[in-house]
Amino acid sequence: MTTLILFALLGTAGYYRPQLQAPEPRRIASITYSPQSHKLTWVVERLSPQSSALSTQKYEIDLEAATMRFDGAARKFDTREAIAVLQYLAEMEEYAIASVVWWEEGKGEPLNQKAERGRQKAAGSP
Repeated sequence: MTTLILFALLGTAGYYRPQLQAPEPRRIASITYSPQSHKLTWVVERLSPQSSALSTQKYEIDLEAATMRFDGAARKFDTREAIAVLQYLAEMEEYAIASVVWWEEGKGEPLNQKAERGRQKAAGSP
């Protein structure tokens, strides 16, 4: 779900977005963002015809330096693009924090007893 949200957000940014014409099937295996370091990393899986992962590759963007790294190489990109991505990620941070507050306030309908205990634990109840 994080992947879908991230790409939905990034898809509306006003910066260069390449056409996805991969020579072989690939998928995003994971995306991680560190608000402290402003680094965005993701892992790409190259797929077999049966959709099983043949190999993985890790990419990293340092949004403060506006650089992208892969396989020991680094490239600079437009600072305006870095700022646009940072703004979207800041919105995701706000959403995550608001979701914690929502959870701690006991909002939503518990799906099971474990969910209810999780709400109580997050709120500091025994």
